[in-house]
Amino acid sequence: MVGATAVVPDVDAVCCDGLYRSTGAPAARLANVPAVSRRASRLPSVLRGRLAGRLPEFMMPAEIVVLDRLPLTENGKVDRAALPEPDPADGEHRAPRTPREEQLAELFAEVLGLDRIGIDDDFFACGGHSLRLTRLAWQIREKLGVDVPIRTVFQYPTVAELAAQLTTDTDAQFEDPFAVLLPIRTEGQQPPLWWLHPGGGLSWPYLGFARHLDPGRPLYGIQARGFDGTTAPAASIEEMVEDYLEQVLRVQPSGPYHLLGWSFGGTLAHAMAAELQRRGHEVALLALLDAAPSSHFADLEALDESMVRRYLANYMGHLAGMEEYPSLVTTASSIFIGQMEQMRRFTSPRYRGDVVFFNALLDPETHDKRVMDEDLDVLWQDHVDGRVQRIDIPCAHNEMYWPRNAAEISRTINRMLRASQ
Repeated sequence: MVGATAVVPDVDAVCCDGLYRSTGAPAARLANVPAVSRRASRLPSVLRGRLAGRLPEFMMPAEIVVLDRLPLTENGKVDRAALPEPDPADGEHRAPRTPREEQLAELFAEVLGLDRIGIDDDFFACGGHSLRLTRLAWQIREKLGVDVPIRTVFQYPTVAELAAQLTTDTDAQFEDPFAVLLPIRTEGQQPPLWWLHPGGGLSWPYLGFARHLDPGRPLYGIQARGFDGTTAPAASIEEMVEDYLEQVLRVQPSGPYHLLGWSFGGTLAHAMAAELQRRGHEVALLALLDAAPSSHFADLEALDESMVRRYLANYMGHLAGMEEYPSLVTTASSIFIGQMEQMRRFTSPRYRGDVVFFNALLDPETHDKRVMDEDLDVLWQDHVDGRVQRIDIPCAHNEMYWPRNAAEISRTINRMLRASQ
């Protein structure tokens, strides 16, 4: 991206001739070096916000550095060798004070692909996201012999904070990130929000929603069976719905229930909501994130296994290097293909009540406005006795969980939950 020009109206600034270069860190993190601009002190945060709306979390620059001018060679070209090394904390890293903080700082830096990290540096502000978070929890268990729930890192995202928790919370039990029930947040007095896994079986994409949703509500993800190597994936969608409802009812025996799901997970959430109603339970919220009823799957072409494997290997790329990584990709691919075939034999039931439908506006290939024979929210009308409230999100289907989109979806969900109280 050499010679790019970015107009940033929020800060009344124009950035010209920006470029990036690899810093040579283990994760090949990128440094964006824009030229001088007015009110430049606000430029990094504005650019980071803009990029969050266009890039997945794992592609976000680790640092954005503002220079008064770009160094040039005698020929007038950018002298990349003369560019300063980016320092994420402006050189102010508070060093570890204890052996535990030193161990954690090393693991934070390793997982984030940084040379070093201070004990007050926020994991997420330094480029952390759901996959890196999962790897961090795994590395802490493997290398330090300490079980730390993923949700604990969400709540205490700095080395100093997490070290204090590991010191005081000696009774913490390991929470398998591949378990059927994934506790994302257990605190809160309000009824929980239940998130159903998308294709592939893992609810990790929903981890990023936790920072934006009402903290008074616990959050749980439901994940597919088959990742532990001992239990087989469900043989049908009906079996899946029955199994998942058992998980929900074990934690929350009575309603009202709040179910949400992206893509394949939305189809599952709808089926589970209808079954809860059939059993006499109240469903207070059903949110579908660019999901389709079962009839939509019947018209899809058979999936190419190698294509699915490439997609999932790329998505899970930050777990590469872990002993479990190859088998994880294989398992997720097998589950993904099996789920699509099972959905072809399933008929979405009828749900009594209103539905909120978050619609992805953009085509994933061109990023132009998506054109379909029939919009997905219209397809749901045959399976809903109520209103399907459509809310457009300016993103592609595969971007629904990206930071800016997750924040926008969460704001809408929070408003609806407050209005229903």
